[in-house]
Amino acid sequence: MIVSEQCKFLSAELVILLDFNYDENKCIDSVDQLLIDTARFRILFVNALQKPFLCSLLIFIQQCNKTDAQIFRNLSVSIKKRLDDLISSLTIDEIVEQMANGGAGPTYGPAPAIPRLKIKPYQWRTNPNQGLCTSFVSHINQAASFDILDVWKIAFANGLEMRAKWNQFSKQNNYRDNTGINVFAPTVNLLRHPLWGRNKETYGEDPYLAAELARAYVHGISGWNVPNDGSIKVNLLTINPIRQHVVLVGANCKHYAAHSGPENDPVSRLSFEADVPEHDLWMTYFPAFRACMEAGAVGVMCAYSGVNGTPACVNHWLLDTVLRKQWKYPGFVISDEGALQFLISKHHVYSSLQEAALAAVKAGVNIENALPNDVNVYSELLNLTKSGNVTEDELRNLVRPLFLARILEGELNSPEMDPYAHLLPSTVCFCSALINLYFVF
Repeated sequence: MIVSEQCKFLSAELVILLDFNYDENKCIDSVDQLLIDTARFRILFVNALQKPFLCSLLIFIQQCNKTDAQIFRNLSVSIKKRLDDLISSLTIDEIVEQMANGGAGPTYGPAPAIPRLKIKPYQWRTNPNQGLCTSFVSHINQAASFDILDVWKIAFANGLEMRAKWNQFSKQNNYRDNTGINVFAPTVNLLRHPLWGRNKETYGEDPYLAAELARAYVHGISGWNVPNDGSIKVNLLTINPIRQHVVLVGANCKHYAAHSGPENDPVSRLSFEADVPEHDLWMTYFPAFRACMEAGAVGVMCAYSGVNGTPACVNHWLLDTVLRKQWKYPGFVISDEGALQFLISKHHVYSSLQEAALAAVKAGVNIENALPNDVNVYSELLNLTKSGNVTEDELRNLVRPLFLARILEGELNSPEMDPYAHLLPSTVCFCSALINLYFVF
């Protein structure tokens, strides 16, 4: 047993000769005699007047043991066991808070701390090129080079800067927007419409090129030492086949799927419906997303737009049939900013927050990225569980990929196990080896 500071007075050989659940009445009624035998002391409780104190002591010991046996922080066990331990420890209120706070701060972000488990706040909302000292050329220009290695180098340098920035801000307990180690990138939509304002973020119009560069980007920003080995399929639930690895920055593939403009004319991107034959989706729009996920992206962002009559963030075929069942993707799905709110105000497919929340949960959206100027849709999750429309098991399964990402990024490991702890603004921005990366174009 690993004994924490507050429990050091307890011996590792502590034996509690009574098993009970936390119920004050049951505890008092059931305790007639308890022997606590340790290397330091022996206490025999026989006086009924001491029973309330005894219950408090038992509860304290139980909490100490629970805290000290945090399997989710144990690097020697499998990721699955770590997740099982953590998710089973969360209350439903805590789960809802995590799922409802992936949006703009300070209203809907960062995801709050869980003090009793010593889990810190977490900022999901960080955009690319939010490092410390460099603004690289846009993705469309990188694509024009057809240079896979340079795309990997740029992403790796960007990841180092972002991790250094996170180290700096998190030590100050500052978790504001664009300071995290989860990045809303790469944009792997294809350039299909000249009026789309996000064209510069894409890797062009060719499905094969976009897929290869997306893979290189994810390998780079995640810190993998393989620019573009397509034979390596990174399974997020196992150890990297090359080396044990802590993800440098978690990549999110966006905007899933068939989201390529127009911007606002003749119809808004917030409510646009793309009618795309399934064959075209598989041959044209899906390859880059699949490559992005297989490269090790920890998350996927569902788009504002709809596909074949259903908004992307409530599209069962996209999020469940393809993503989960066919691709076996274990990462999380996060909504584009305000996408769940726009189900009501732009798509007009639901009339209430509760209807929209239920649809998003059933489709498989793990976390809402909400706009701060309106009520977030996932504020209704508790009401949905109370009404029986959503089960507690469903919520536990949905929050699981969120903590998978945080485990992969080492965010739940002890500080001394952090391979990136040395990264600081001074060591990144003025490192000669990194400066060479900044001049690849």
